[in-house]
Amino acid sequence: RGENVTVDPTLVFSNNRIKNAYVALQAWKQAILSDPNNCTVNWVGSNVCNYTNVFCAPALDNPKIKTVAGIDLNHCDIAGYLPEELGLLTDLALFHVNTNRFCGTVPHKFEKLKILFELDLSNNRFAGKFPEVVLRLPELKFLDLRFNEFEGTVPKELFDKDLDAIFINHNRFVFDLPDNFGNSPVSVIVLANNRFHGCFPAGIGNMTNLN
Repeated sequence: RGENVTVDPTLVFSNNRIKNAYVALQAWKQAILSDPNNCTVNWVGSNVCNYTNVFCAPALDNPKIKTVAGIDLNHCDIAGYLPEELGLLTDLALFHVNTNRFCGTVPHKFEKLKILFELDLSNNRFAGKFPEVVLRLPELKFLDLRFNEFEGTVPKELFDKDLDAIFINHNRFVFDLPDNFGNSPVSVIVLANNRFHGCFPAGIGNMTNLN
């Protein structure tokens, strides 16, 4: 789901990526139904690096320009959803929105977040099938989906992905642990409070990084 964002022609942006970030964040602001703690109240104007809870840094591929590298809206109690325009934040490395009331699904356009390192969607009201878009994030190391309403199976490809941490506990997943479960290089993995069946696969002994 997307939003229609009209960019005021009088606004001046420091570079095109900041302009894209403006479109993404304004679309997200339109998708927010309630923000009782005013976490996004100052998301106004072209200087997105001054927006509360938005963090800028030099672009990895062009350190001469600044771009949005992180968003942290943890514990804001925001109600709303994630619009497809968030895929415009192609320099995003950190996306934290835990402990809010976001619902719906994870946008397909998240696949454009090629340097996303941490994705924390925990303690919200996200629903639907496992967000397979996360499997297409090559730099992702930390995945936290716990305390949501995701359901169905968990793709076995998750356990072949080079992740450091997987939290998918307290959802509605139903599946057998796959044979490749032991391939995961994670140091921490939490699966509790889902409906998993069968025995732990023999390869679990290969998970030497587990703390």
